[in-house]
Amino acid sequence: MKKNNLLRITSFIRSFFSFEAVFILFLFAGLYKGDPFISSIIPLDLTLFFFGLSSVYCFYILGLKRNWLMDRHAGSVNGLYILFLTYMIVSLLWSPSSVYASEKVLFMSSTVFLSIFSTSVIIASSSGRIKRFLQLTFILGAWFAAQVGIVYVHSDRAGFVNVMGSSYLGTGQLISLGAIICSGYMLFYANSVVKKLTSLIVYISMLSSLLVLGGRGPLIGTFLALLVPLFYSLTIQKNQIKMKSYALTALVIIFLLISTIVYLILTNQPLITLSRLMSFFEGEDVTSAGVRSSYYWDSIVYWMKQPIFGNGIGSWPILHEGEDIRNYPHNIFLEVASELGLIGLILLSMLLILSTRHLFSIQKVNENKVNLMMIMMFVSSFFNVLVSGDLPDNRLFFAMLGLLCCMNRKAV
Repeated sequence: MKKNNLLRITSFIRSFFSFEAVFILFLFAGLYKGDPFISSIIPLDLTLFFFGLSSVYCFYILGLKRNWLMDRHAGSVNGLYILFLTYMIVSLLWSPSSVYASEKVLFMSSTVFLSIFSTSVIIASSSGRIKRFLQLTFILGAWFAAQVGIVYVHSDRAGFVNVMGSSYLGTGQLISLGAIICSGYMLFYANSVVKKLTSLIVYISMLSSLLVLGGRGPLIGTFLALLVPLFYSLTIQKNQIKMKSYALTALVIIFLLISTIVYLILTNQPLITLSRLMSFFEGEDVTSAGVRSSYYWDSIVYWMKQPIFGNGIGSWPILHEGEDIRNYPHNIFLEVASELGLIGLILLSMLLILSTRHLFSIQKVNENKVNLMMIMMFVSSFFNVLVSGDLPDNRLFFAMLGLLCCMNRKAV
């Protein structure tokens, strides 16, 4: 017994020096590299540093350990992404942008490409790597959730909560992933009442941090992820519909969340995320989501100017404001449609379809509970790219697309 515990502790410590640890530090570097303490002791661009380290580590694993062999499905996903990237580069020929266009192409061919390549080729190929990725992402998400709580308690509690020099949206997306992983553990792996209650307490704590943080997308995405287990819990056998046991737990959690949010709204609790949600649904939101709705209509107008080939990568802010600066419609499909036209939209859709080809196969998904957790994380990430960020800013979404390649493997 003691030997087994020692092996588990050793394995856990070693996970902090794994490829997954380095990759996660790269993927979320933008959330902590602006922290005054970290930037004072590490005078480096941590995104660039961990990008280089992840790239070397990635090719070490693929080249020296695997002899350049990769799963065929992962190869197809990356091949299609490269095709999408190639068309993006070609569109520089007719794009009115030079500064923002060059920036987008640079990031899409480096940081975003590494995100989808690493998850699809390296992490998704091994159940051990997937579990390490989930564990370490949860730990980082829980850490940021704790930081949000500390900052909120010591603030005037009137505005957005920003921690470690990061934006509230990026922080919210990380905490959302951590909460989803926690809920997945509670639903599928916690085999005792104590473990389930502990997981529930941690989950509620992480959701609480989302309520005070200010980001609506991460909160809604976390809630939508809870609907995934309900869908996949249903099976039809001999004209009978059966529901798996974890669905009941999911229903209870959903009921508790809705009841709590309704109570907070009715009692006028000063929580910024809820206030922003209510202002949007009441039609009073004159900033953020309110402005984005006008962006969406404008994007369709720009798309209709060049419906087939698009106006060129990085063209949206020039069409919208007449300036070559970073700006975007806050919807990945409208961004691609206006800048890359129908061709770019088809390529992106093909990449999405190829990555999610097993999404509606209940039997395939239920082969492994990890598949369910991957889909829960994907659903949250997919919702967020519909309401925030530009293409390079959404490298987490492309990383989730790569992770879905795990469903192409046999049950583990």
